[in-house]
Amino acid sequence: RANASVARLLAARQAWGALVLHARGLSSILANYIYLNPQAAILSVRYLSIIGWILKAQFRGEDEASQREVLKLMLKEKEYQWIIDEQHSTKYGVAMLSRIRQICNLAMSSSTAQTAPYCHNRLYFVEDCLKEIEASAGICERLFGSPIPPTYTRHLSRVMSLWLLLLPISLVTSIGATSTTVITTALSAYVFVGLDEVGMEIENVFQLLPLQQLAAAVQKDVRDQFYGLVCGSQPDIEFATS
Repeated sequence: RANASVARLLAARQAWGALVLHARGLSSILANYIYLNPQAAILSVRYLSIIGWILKAQFRGEDEASQREVLKLMLKEKEYQWIIDEQHSTKYGVAMLSRIRQICNLAMSSSTAQTAPYCHNRLYFVEDCLKEIEASAGICERLFGSPIPPTYTRHLSRVMSLWLLLLPISLVTSIGATSTTVITTALSAYVFVGLDEVGMEIENVFQLLPLQQLAAAVQKDVRDQFYGLVCGSQPDIEFATS
């Protein structure tokens, strides 16, 4: 069970790491839309920056009021009402990613003939990043929705207790009732019970992971990447003219 719990913890941490990475990459791509459609770019980044908080609330089992508070803080009234209406048919995270995809498609459709090829290329990269974010969220939903079965946990505890109960009897039969029997039994109980406790503690991976810090990292990276490209100083490069 300890090995299974560690594997689940590692998978969840890798999924959140990929989420942070691809959210940051998508933010830099969306920054290029600022010159084509500023409203679409800013609205997409607003959705992207809060997806970590929404997933955190979902996997921590927080009440819906906390999620709505974040949405109301970051979104305008019309967008807030849209995502609240969508929540009845899908989850907030899925709805937000679908909204980003919809916004980018609308921005591309409003492009001119000169910028259309450029927009198509950017849209491909946006779609690629959205798929990676959806895959990371899907891994977390799978881990959240399929915990280690309680029957499996109880059976392992019973087997371990039975083995520890029979161990001193076996040692007494082979080496006699000596201090070695007592020490060996005590050390074995300490090791195996400790491993069982570790497995139980890390079984619920989302209570153990620092989701508060990871959600904040998503928001900070998205904000810094976007506004750094849009508002930061441009490189001083001179292009040769023919």
